[in-house]
Amino acid sequence: MISRRNFFTIFLMMMILLFMFQFSMVIKENGNEYDTNEYFREKLATATDAWVLKKGNSETDYSDGEYTLFIGEQDCAVQSTVEQWCLYTKNNLVLKTSFASLTILNGHLPKLILVDGKSVDVPAGIQFLTDALNQGITVIFCSLPEPSVIAENQELMKLLGIEEIRENTTKIEGVRLFSGFLLGGEIVYKAGTPEDEEKLQDFDLSIPWYITGKGSKTYMVGLKDEDEVEREDFPRLIWRSSMQNGMVFAMEGDFCESLTGLGLLSACVYESSDYTIYPIVNAQTTVLADYPSLSQENEAEMERIYDRSAEAVMRDIMWPGILSMATRNDLTLTCYLQTKYDYDDPAQPTTDELKFYLQQLKESGGEAGKSFDYTGTTTLQEKIIADNDFYSKAHYGYKFGSAYVGQIDDELKEALGRREASNIHSITCEDRGDLPLLSYYTDNTTLLGVTDFAEQYSYTTDLRIRSLATALGYSNIMINMNKVVWPKSKDDHWQNYFDEIFSNMSTYFSKHQYFEQTSMSTSDARTRALLNTDYSIRREGNTIYLHVDNVTDDTYYLLRTHGQDINRTIGAWYEEIEEGVYCLQITYSDVQIDLTQSEDIFTYDGPF
Repeated sequence: MISRRNFFTIFLMMMILLFMFQFSMVIKENGNEYDTNEYFREKLATATDAWVLKKGNSETDYSDGEYTLFIGEQDCAVQSTVEQWCLYTKNNLVLKTSFASLTILNGHLPKLILVDGKSVDVPAGIQFLTDALNQGITVIFCSLPEPSVIAENQELMKLLGIEEIRENTTKIEGVRLFSGFLLGGEIVYKAGTPEDEEKLQDFDLSIPWYITGKGSKTYMVGLKDEDEVEREDFPRLIWRSSMQNGMVFAMEGDFCESLTGLGLLSACVYESSDYTIYPIVNAQTTVLADYPSLSQENEAEMERIYDRSAEAVMRDIMWPGILSMATRNDLTLTCYLQTKYDYDDPAQPTTDELKFYLQQLKESGGEAGKSFDYTGTTTLQEKIIADNDFYSKAHYGYKFGSAYVGQIDDELKEALGRREASNIHSITCEDRGDLPLLSYYTDNTTLLGVTDFAEQYSYTTDLRIRSLATALGYSNIMINMNKVVWPKSKDDHWQNYFDEIFSNMSTYFSKHQYFEQTSMSTSDARTRALLNTDYSIRREGNTIYLHVDNVTDDTYYLLRTHGQDINRTIGAWYEEIEEGVYCLQITYSDVQIDLTQSEDIFTYDGPF
C-alpha cells in the first residue's frame, strides 16, 4: 500500500507537471503571432522599372548595343524558349526566318547566333555562319537538320564537327550528362530495373548516331552496350566543336522546345567563355494547392474512404505527414488555403480551422496564401469577395501576398484589379498558356510558374531541374491537394498520393537543393529583382567589374568560372554552390570580383 505521504507527493508532482504543461501551451499560443505574415512586404518593385526585351527583324536597330540573333521559325516552341532566355539574361533579340539576305555588318555584329536547324535551310547559311565564326561569334544549334540533310553536305558536317554519321536512327539504352555543363555534376539516366524503365525513362531512345571529330568536346551522349560499342563511339547528343575563331554548339533532340533549353543555352555560353555572370532568382519553393480546405466539403466521400470527417482527415492524417516531409527535407512550405472549392456544396469555412493552420505554419516557418481555384455556380470575383468577407470576420489580420489560380484568363486579370485582391502580389499556376515562366502578369502582380509536380518524377524531370537551376536558380514544386480532397481514383487517396510525393521529395527532389528554400512571397521579391535588373561586365586580368542597375536586397547573380576561385569581392556577398559556381548577393551597384590565377581555362575534361 502507498502511504498518505507518498500519495500526496505523487499527487503534487502530477499537478505540477499538469500545470507546467498547460502553462507552456498557453505561452506557446500567446507567443505565436499567427495573425502576421512575416514574409509579406508592403513595398515591392513593379513592372514600371522592369527590363524590357527588345526584339525585331533588323540588326541595324541595335547599332548602339549588343544583340542575339535567332534564325528559325516564328512563333514556335524553340523561339519561345529563346525569348525567355534573352529576357532573363538581358539580351536584345533579332528574329530571322531564314538565312536569305543575312549579312554580317560592321558595327552590327551579334554576340551570339542561335539556329533552329529543324525549321530553316541550314546549308543555305553555311557561308554566313562561317563568316560569323571567323569573327569570333559563337553559334548554337538549338536543333539539328535531319541526318540525311547533314550527310549530303560535307561543309555542314565540318561546320558541326561531325566526322561520321553511323546510322540515321539507332536505339540507345540511356543518356549520360557529363559534369561541368549543368549544375549538379555528372549523372547517368539509365534504368536498372524494368520498373524504373517504365516509371523513369522518358528520354527519346531512338536518335541519330553522330560521331564527332578531333577538337570537339561532348557534354551529353546516348549509351550503348559497352561490349559491342567503344565509349568513344557512343552517339553524341550535345557537343561543341571549334572552327576558325569561334565555337559551334550542337544539340540533337527537342531540348530547346521546353524550359530545359534555358539552362542548356546558359551552359553553352559558359563553355564558350572564360566565365559567365548573369542574374538569377535564388529561390526554391514548395507549394500546396488547395490545402487546407477550411470547409467540410466532400464530407461523404471523406467518411467513406477514411471513416473520418473532412476536418479530421486534413488535421490528423494529412498535416502530420506533410509536416514530417517538410522537416525531413528542410522545406519552406507555402499553403494556399481553400475557403470553399465547390460553391454548390452547402459546407462553409470555419475560423477555428483557419486559426489552427495559421499557427502551424507560423511554427514551421511556412506561409499561407489564398486559393482562387473553384468550381460550381459562381465567378472568380464572387469567390474573392466571399473569401475576403470570411477573412475579415475572422479578425486575424493575416496578409496574404500570394494566390494559386486554376487558369490564366481575362477574368483573373480583372479580378486582381479589385480592392479585395490588392494585397495579392504574386500568382502561381500549373498552366501558364503562352506566358513566360517568370513575368509580370499585371503592373503589380508577378506570375511565378510551376516547374515540377511532386507526384511526377522522371529522367527528363531531373534534367529540367538541373537546367532551371543553371539558368535561373529557381524551382517551384507543386503538391496538388485538390485531387486528394476530390479523389477520382485510388491513386488520389492520401496514403497512395503521399507515398508517391514523400518518396519523390525525399529521394529525388532533395538532391537538387542548390539554392535557398523560400516562401512564395520571398520568391516573388527575388523574381522582381531578376526582372528589373540590368547589368554590364568587363574583365581586367583576374578582376571582374560588374555594374548592376536597380539593386535591392533581393538581387542575386550567378558566377561560373573554369577552375578559378574567388579571392575577394567588393559590393557583393558570395556563396560557393559547387566547384567554380558562385551565388552572389549584390549589395552595391558596382561590384569587384578578384579571382585566382587559372593556368588553363579550357582544360579538356571529357571522355571524347
